[in-house]
Amino acid sequence: MYKHDFPPFPTRHLPNLEPVPGRKLPLPTLADWIHGCAEDAATRTAVVTTFVLSACQLAGHNLTHRMPSLILLRPDDAQAQVLTDLASRFVTKDRVSAKEYRKTSSSAATPEQALKNMKFNLFIADDLKKGGLWTAEQSQYYGDNFFAAQNDLYGTGASRSYAEAWHENFGLITDRDNRLILHLDTPKDVQAFRQDVMNKNPKLTMPTGYCAGLQQGLKEIAIAGAMSPEQWHADLARNLVDLPFPILLLPQPGAAKFTLPVNSFIGALIGLSSGNLKGPVTEPYSVLPIPWFEHYFALLCQRLRHLPADYGHAFERLARQLPGGCIQYVQLLGTCTTKNEFEIGALAFDLYAYALRGLTISMAGLAWHCLGFDPGCTRQEASRVLEYLRVNGPMSFSDLLRNAHLTKGLRDVLVKRLAEQDLVEIDGKIIRALGYEEFVERLYARKEFLEPENYSAGLYSNKQSVA
Repeated sequence: MYKHDFPPFPTRHLPNLEPVPGRKLPLPTLADWIHGCAEDAATRTAVVTTFVLSACQLAGHNLTHRMPSLILLRPDDAQAQVLTDLASRFVTKDRVSAKEYRKTSSSAATPEQALKNMKFNLFIADDLKKGGLWTAEQSQYYGDNFFAAQNDLYGTGASRSYAEAWHENFGLITDRDNRLILHLDTPKDVQAFRQDVMNKNPKLTMPTGYCAGLQQGLKEIAIAGAMSPEQWHADLARNLVDLPFPILLLPQPGAAKFTLPVNSFIGALIGLSSGNLKGPVTEPYSVLPIPWFEHYFALLCQRLRHLPADYGHAFERLARQLPGGCIQYVQLLGTCTTKNEFEIGALAFDLYAYALRGLTISMAGLAWHCLGFDPGCTRQEASRVLEYLRVNGPMSFSDLLRNAHLTKGLRDVLVKRLAEQDLVEIDGKIIRALGYEEFVERLYARKEFLEPENYSAGLYSNKQSVA
């Protein structure tokens, strides 16, 4: 069994996971949901990957060294919204709006007063620092006043709506832990995010804001939300993989239907993610020595080699850290009911298998914009020809050669590589570009993307899984 050394787990702040007579225990409940949340492996992969990555975002450094970002690529309709809602429940769990915060705030400041208080505390702090009079007591006092006023004005929590996360004078608005999940709540958020990516805005690559001691310092961010395939155009895709943090672009299977655990259990999972884990996990020296995982890690690394180095490094580290994070998460979830290492390891492997499959498929999904594989020519040339096929419809090999201004050798190599990525289909002498939904359907069904094994199968009988 794959082992990590973990510190003792604190139990006094655990969500209520104590066994209740007649109620299913936490670990069997999670196992049943992982393998029974959807009938098809594609949907299960998307759902469990979303769950694991959302838990990592909320846990911050307690599960992985860096918060991963997760953007679901899905149609803009109500049916497809359900998976996004699951992720939103995690990242917005402890979000308190400014209006709600002011109801319980002792200052009872109006937004206008709160803004003045923030500026005043910064002014006094700057004046004291210039005079060499800045002490630890003053740092604590004015820092407390500044963040209390900030909460009056902006609210508090681990996440914030993307378009409302920055201030022209204060920078990125975070709680004192200096990290923030930037949530794509609205079309305004998506538009602002896309614009910042396209403009290579430094606030994404070097986000800063006021930290302890009222000094400007670096913050850590993650992105959470969804975009439609139309919003995720080729230039945006290229700029997204230039960002120096792990941002997962996960294609959502069409007509994905899945079930959720009961609300109380989801609440317990969210509570576990937000306040009880203690990390970061130890990064192992090697990949899990199990053929299924070694196969997927090799597939993942094949894709990462064709992507920018910083992006590839961030995702390889994430893939290495996730098994330890899953073990820690399951171990804490089962604290009140089991210390069986085999049970904990099997369920952690279930989580990691689906998450690793999701990571690998997301990297393969970048092929839609000719990223993550070798097209046999420059990415720009491959994108130009692929876009020509998509716009002009099915055509013969000779028409493509003549109208796309290619050499015969380049045409043959490029069409072969595009077909290998399920971007085009060849029927005799006719080449047809696939639509995005068809591409995603084939992506999840590829032979190399083996379905995860059920590592916890046979662990639980009805009697054993109920308190």
